[in-house]
Amino acid sequence: KVRDHMSGGPTEDQERKLAKLHLERIVAEVEQEVFNAREAVHLLELRSSPQGHPSYRRVALEMHRLIEQEAGHRAVAGAMSHMTTEAPELERLEAERRAEARRGGV
Repeated sequence: KVRDHMSGGPTEDQERKLAKLHLERIVAEVEQEVFNAREAVHLLELRSSPQGHPSYRRVALEMHRLIEQEAGHRAVAGAMSHMTTEAPELERLEAERRAEARRGGV
């Protein structure tokens, strides 16, 4: 799909680079154990939303699984009431289709 670079929106390459940088920061924080429960709930609920980039969503879903199953913090994982657990690619595709329809596309 050709993007309109005049619209000011990021290119796919820019989106990928931004996602990689963001994920590297998250991994660094997790490795340093500077994540608390409030931060985890906020981050994972935000990044698992249907509007989120699929790469963010996959990481958020894996982090949620690890918090619940590996770390044994079932209460923290259960408190994440706004987690979206559906397949990341499918929801993003549907959001793109709705956006295209609003723009007057197919």
